[in-house]
Amino acid sequence: VPPARLDRLPRLPAAAAPTDGAPSVEKRHAVLCSVPLEFLNTYSAERLQGYVNTGLSRGYYGYVSGLNGDVLLRTLFDDRPAQHAKCLVQRGIDMYHMLLPPVSTSWGANGGHGQGRLFWPVLAAALLERADWVAELAAMPRSRFAERVQIYYSEVAGRVLYGAHPSNGYGQCTAAKYRDGCYPDWPGSGCNRVCADPTGHIDGGMPGTSYQAIYSPLLRAYALAARLVPDVAAAWPADDGAHRLVLEYADRWVQHGAWALPDPCRATPLELTGGDSCADHAPGAAGAGRRGQ
Repeated sequence: VPPARLDRLPRLPAAAAPTDGAPSVEKRHAVLCSVPLEFLNTYSAERLQGYVNTGLSRGYYGYVSGLNGDVLLRTLFDDRPAQHAKCLVQRGIDMYHMLLPPVSTSWGANGGHGQGRLFWPVLAAALLERADWVAELAAMPRSRFAERVQIYYSEVAGRVLYGAHPSNGYGQCTAAKYRDGCYPDWPGSGCNRVCADPTGHIDGGMPGTSYQAIYSPLLRAYALAARLVPDVAAAWPADDGAHRLVLEYADRWVQHGAWALPDPCRATPLELTGGDSCADHAPGAAGAGRRGQ
């Protein structure tokens, strides 16, 4: 195994590093240099993950992922201990091997529960110059990664949208169900909060709310880190052609926020009997521009 190309990690000026609420060097060491627990991929284990090495008061992984993203970004400044750069890569090595047999863990979509894991094995693959790892990660089913399965490139909208990727069927809703009270989904609506817009015009569900409001902010640290380490951006698994969906989506989310217009479908529930098309409802029709405009 070649030595990791730690020289490709940026050394941002520490004088510009945030201080208010930023993780201390001790916290960074605990998160980065301890054995990651991401192989414990259950609700009960997540409570343990919230306490061990992080000191959080609740085990919900959305919190853990947010902290880890802060730790990651703070480690890219030039005052990092030398060991922390090595720990970044070791964490990725550990998590890459968790994806392989006999563990074969998955970090699929479920609100914030699966967030923040894919970056680490991609980082290790990139800095170790392991093209075979890069290819293996790209070949794994996208349903194993929350980052890849909750967004898709829409040819209709010409951009990456939030909503379950249509190729795997996860969380898909019919048009009628989607438009007739799919949100909120608890209890018993028969939908879930990652349903994509059936016509591919806008972000799924009620743009900017529900699971999108969890998923999107948690991406920012990892997408920014990938932009700061170009090797990671180049190694990121491509979907829907050559699209690095997470990077494109995070850019749009930061610059614009939720995508809710143009939406040619009317705000009121539609009686769709010919499939999931609303082509008869032209842009500008009464009620166009529903949800989050």
